[in-house]
Amino acid sequence: MNLLVLGPYEDTTSGPSRVLTEIVSNLSPDIDMLILSPKKRREHSRIDADIGKVKIRYQPCGNIPGIAGSHQWVEFARINRRLARLDYQADLVWIHDAALFAAYRFSKFSRVPSISTIHGVFGGFYRSETSQKTSRLMVDVVTTQNAYLQKYQFANSTILTTYSKYLKELINTTSPSSKVKIIPNGVNVNRFTISNAPRKKVIVYVGRMAKIKGVHILIESIKEVVKRNPDWSLWLVGGAFDQPKSFFEKYISHKTEKHIKFLGQIPNEELSEILNEAGIFVMPTIRDGFEIALMEAMATGIPCVTTSAFERTELYGGYAAMVPPNDPKALGAKLNFLIEHYPEFMSETEMKKRIARAQEFDWKKIAQQYENLFKELAK
Repeated sequence: MNLLVLGPYEDTTSGPSRVLTEIVSNLSPDIDMLILSPKKRREHSRIDADIGKVKIRYQPCGNIPGIAGSHQWVEFARINRRLARLDYQADLVWIHDAALFAAYRFSKFSRVPSISTIHGVFGGFYRSETSQKTSRLMVDVVTTQNAYLQKYQFANSTILTTYSKYLKELINTTSPSSKVKIIPNGVNVNRFTISNAPRKKVIVYVGRMAKIKGVHILIESIKEVVKRNPDWSLWLVGGAFDQPKSFFEKYISHKTEKHIKFLGQIPNEELSEILNEAGIFVMPTIRDGFEIALMEAMATGIPCVTTSAFERTELYGGYAAMVPPNDPKALGAKLNFLIEHYPEFMSETEMKKRIARAQEFDWKKIAQQYENLFKELAK
């Protein structure tokens, strides 16, 4: 089977690229694969490579200076032009972005069956809760553009995959006739393993610096933590700021500023070390259904706190402490509870339970679900 892949391929902590990279590395070697990945022009470290039957080709894209959202159109134009020159007989096309899907649909590969993996749905919530660091009008224009491109993708893909019931419901609300299959995200159980080293009095968050992720709620909750446990700190790991950094800094008080560190983006290979150093992992998300970072934290045995939004109780109940979303006092109280009962949560029984749960989502198992789907559609 020949599989043409359009999406961000790189070994980073970013969700879409992590999904693609991990699944590709766990597929059967009998699948011939050509990956066409957009990249920014200054990303010189990302170079073409052939790894067995996997051919990786990068296409410089970028954006039009001063025009918000223009990277989508640049990706469409440059990937579409690259597809026109591509000498490849594809049996199936697997796509991870709405602009890349449009490039495929307007190319010579348009009649080849397609799978679109949806990592998020644009709509009213994203319009009101995310920022492009520009005017309100430009936010509306960009969100409308992205929502239109994605609606086109929903309606014209052979099949859609996504990682949660919540996103499936959003897709079906937008495009009722779309065929959607839930395949969860995963965890690299070999990379994220337990360490016996002493843990620091640190609460850690890993992910986008985004309002939708509840980062501002977490920062505010630290006021409650330092009142009772002033020797604990918060590390924020992630370099992608959906809102300007100043948006999050305004939630920091003079009493908490010395307790909070923005560590920025870190290489993926260093993430396991961070998770094994910290004492508690927290994912305060408001709207997500399944985070890779939370499962990776569980794979290291660290006690975790997350919210009960959507089907999260079904996924994490009994394995992570749960709080209502958007409630800094409840989050602060739960963090204090874990700190003050820390030996119980770090017992061998509790750690093994979290690790076993993460192992249920081994990328090898997730990749097998995708491989079965690929072979079914490529018949």
